[in-house]
Amino acid sequence: MFSGRRLLLAGLLLLGGLTAAPLLADRIWFLGLIEHFRPFLALGGMGLAVLGWRPQRGVALSGAGLALLNLLIVGSSWARLAPANETLPSLSLMHLNVNRHNPDLTAALDHINRQQPDILFLQEITPENLIPLTVGLAGYELVLAEPRENTHGSALFLRPAAVAGDVSAEIIYLPAAPDRPLLQVRLEVAGQRVSLLSFHVIRPRSAWTVQAQAEEITGAAAWSQAQQARGDRVVIVGDFNATPWSAPLRGLRRDGGLHLAGSRPGRWATWPGFLPFLPIDLALGSEGIRFVGYERGPGVGSDHRPVMYWWEVDG
Repeated sequence: MFSGRRLLLAGLLLLGGLTAAPLLADRIWFLGLIEHFRPFLALGGMGLAVLGWRPQRGVALSGAGLALLNLLIVGSSWARLAPANETLPSLSLMHLNVNRHNPDLTAALDHINRQQPDILFLQEITPENLIPLTVGLAGYELVLAEPRENTHGSALFLRPAAVAGDVSAEIIYLPAAPDRPLLQVRLEVAGQRVSLLSFHVIRPRSAWTVQAQAEEITGAAAWSQAQQARGDRVVIVGDFNATPWSAPLRGLRRDGGLHLAGSRPGRWATWPGFLPFLPIDLALGSEGIRFVGYERGPGVGSDHRPVMYWWEVDG
């Protein structure tokens, strides 16, 4: 039988090992997945601090230290919203992974029609759900769609009353592989060109998919740098299947010259839809893009929550 003291010590050793394990992700792929769950490692450390305070003060203090370390790693990636500048025009952008297996789109349509985003990116679009979405969205124009029977389909809708001027949209591949089409749109805001990308990253569930995810992230970073080199501002939004504090997102921000969009404390998580505990539906912007508003939507029958951003172009 383990005594209470030994259980506390075992818990501390386990928590320390899990906290450090992502450092070995280059050698053992699944250890990198632990990094996404740092908020829960922090909770574990807090639990050790409370349970061990009387019987084992050293374990309690060590648990508190591990909790603080994990919280600092998570908190270092959280971004505040910028203050709105009323002299600059603002656009709203919504992203939603609708879930191709969702048989009832009523809640999703009601939410979108109520919020009325200027730019709407939808993912997991199939030939079957594209029709009711197109019919059910009031005041929107379908600009481009690439429906697929798998999870790789997507669509772009614009509200013509809000998005004026020339708009060009096309399907691209990052990297150049034909199985994951992405939607790119270019428009002009306040005299500045902006390139937007609806990004849907492969899920990391094996050594191969982890490598594929890294290649997609590298491709997105290169795309961002290429758009900025031609003078465009950049916004990337989508289902990243990675948390902001994880190595893939840190690399994308660093190599792509991007910053994470601000959010609101307590409403960051977007997955799973019924009880979200991880933020994986995100937006990033380049220099000159100011995210001034954020709203996480309610459950709409998908395994993801919708997210909406208000942003400005600071010339």
